[in-house]
Parts: sequence; structure tokens; C-alpha cells
Amino acid sequence: MVILYLQLHLSFYEVFSLKERRSILNSLRSRMKDKFNVSFAEASGQDNFRETQIGIVSISDDRTFLEALKEKIFSFLDSWPQFEVRVLNQEFL
Repeated sequence: MVILYLQLHLSFYEVFSLKERRSILNSLRSRMKDKFNVSFAEASGQDNFRETQIGIVSISDDRTFLEALKEKIFSFLDSWPQFEVRVLNQEFL
């Protein structure tokens, strides 16, 4: 059993309220769960509308599957123009 854990920092562009940021995150969470079947949680920065940290986790028997999934997740996140992604931590446990 292998666990993929990603801790990411998101910096939002042209977001001026917590409501706007929450809307973007809810859409991101929903699409990631549907597309990749991953767990997604906001880890910190919940009171700051310009940035936040999220955690993404997936479990599989196959490490190569998780490595490919990680690349797909990063490509997917790069397609979102509303924020910039910075990787804080990425681990296979």
C-alpha cells in the first residue's frame, strides 16, 4: 500500500473576498474528486482570501500509478488561471 501526499500553497489572483476564494476552492475540490478520486482538504489560511494551503491524498497498491497521478494533478492545477501553485511537500509513504 502506497500513499501519495501533496501539500500545496495556492496564491490567488484577482480574488477580493473569502467568498470568491471559497467558490474557486469548492469548484477545484469537486473537479479533483470527480476526475482523480483524491481526498482534498484546506489545511491553513482559511481566513486569508489571497492564499491558502491544501492537502491532497491518494492511496494505491501501485507506486507508478501514483507517480503518474501526481503529474496529472500538477498539469490539471496549472490549467487554472485563478491561482499559482507552489509545492510545499510531496511524499510517497
